[in-house]
Amino acid sequence: MTNLTNAPTIVQKYVLVFDFCSSTSILEDLIRSENQQYWQELLMEVKNFLTKEEERGKFTIYKFIGDGWILLFDANFPPRELFLFMRSLCERYNELFNAMVRPNLASHIHTLGITFGLDRGSLSRFDMDGQVEYIGRFINVAARLQGAIKSEDDNPGGKVLMPKHLYASVKQDILQEFETRRVVVRLSNVAGAEKYRGVLLTVTDVSNARPEPELRWEDPPNVLDKTTMLVRTPALVDSTFVIEFHIDDDYGHDRNWFGVRLRGRGAASDIFDGCLVYLRSNGNLDVRTINQQRIVEAEIPQAIRKSDFVKMRISLIDDNISVWINEDLVIPPTSVPVIRSGNVYLHAWGCKVTITSAHLFEEMI
Repeated sequence: MTNLTNAPTIVQKYVLVFDFCSSTSILEDLIRSENQQYWQELLMEVKNFLTKEEERGKFTIYKFIGDGWILLFDANFPPRELFLFMRSLCERYNELFNAMVRPNLASHIHTLGITFGLDRGSLSRFDMDGQVEYIGRFINVAARLQGAIKSEDDNPGGKVLMPKHLYASVKQDILQEFETRRVVVRLSNVAGAEKYRGVLLTVTDVSNARPEPELRWEDPPNVLDKTTMLVRTPALVDSTFVIEFHIDDDYGHDRNWFGVRLRGRGAASDIFDGCLVYLRSNGNLDVRTINQQRIVEAEIPQAIRKSDFVKMRISLIDDNISVWINEDLVIPPTSVPVIRSGNVYLHAWGCKVTITSAHLFEEMI
């Protein structure tokens, strides 16, 4: 029979959950050659590293979860030191992996490294059958954040995903030392987390940190003639797309149009479905959902219609879209069902369009 030896107490903790990328594939590869002991030895060496760090009073090793651990830090633990610990752990793991495991792999494993999920808040601490246990939402959220990284990044190793509000509270302590990127994820089995805003921070390779917005795409086609072009881009949150174009020929139908479609992951069933911003030859400007539901419409001035080229700027900030035509705000911030531009489609619907420039970049706010 399970026994509780004392009343639960509420404690404030950072919850750090980490996982070894591709651990199942690595172990299966080693088992086929009967070299699984190298993975077991690596896990023991990682545990020794964690134990030494725990003895220095940095954290508590709470639980081994098969292919990673849950660590608990005091809520007042210095944020910069926390991220530097993650970096040290990644470096130690990479050393061990390259020395012990990599030489014994028969196949190429593409995704390697460690992914982290981080949250901070109240946990309930109690003793059960002589063991200290913790329960609380923040353990679940940290675990789900860790698991969501692979859907947001093709190279997830060495990255930690945390809530947007947590990053805001530690941002001043880490300055520009780490590269960050805003993301929106779906956290399964977490109430209210269907569209969860977070920050993905890279704890390794800080040489790539960027103090300014990074240009993501700058290679448009010259002419589209009754066709569509897909440009695959990173999934950005708080982004702006600027394109300069001219509708050369509407082939006798002034309701034909040129448009830009922004999508999330691109799957029809995804919650990050997307929206379409398009300008008709007759000057009508519409924003619609992918399933053709009109969100907002406007009409651009005659002077703009007669100009040689139109410069259209589309900004997605938080849950709102804004559209400028030739520096004039035509559609003020309006709520839309897309909150990141994971793919960009250029549509010349029944018309011929010349494009002179196009840029997609992240807004740093």
